[in-house]
Amino acid sequence: EWEAAGSALKAGFDDWEAYIAELNARMPTSFSNSFHSSKFWMLMAVELEFVRGTMLAIILSVASAFIVSVTFTRSIRMSCFAALTIAGILTCVVALLVLTGRSLGAIEAVTLVRFFFFWWG
Repeated sequence: EWEAAGSALKAGFDDWEAYIAELNARMPTSFSNSFHSSKFWMLMAVELEFVRGTMLAIILSVASAFIVSVTFTRSIRMSCFAALTIAGILTCVVALLVLTGRSLGAIEAVTLVRFFFFWWG
């Protein structure tokens, strides 16, 4: 299934890794260099990195926006409310993705980052 999300492909990748490790363990040393490859593994790795990078970017952006907001407004309370509001909006967007049956793929990850910067930018 070529449109599978990175996390779904990761499960298949892990199964293949276990199978190849078992196969290599049973083979003589001269034949124990088996490996597997697929164009889907590259797509899986890229998509998982997009998702990880998106989450890291959102966390770092909220933290830095909070610090900047505190610096300029000198109000921790208002900065907390602003950060919690943006976090709540992002949580609702992600919840909507889950409720509609979508996965957090590369397009969704980029969209979340752009949506986040729309609010803070």
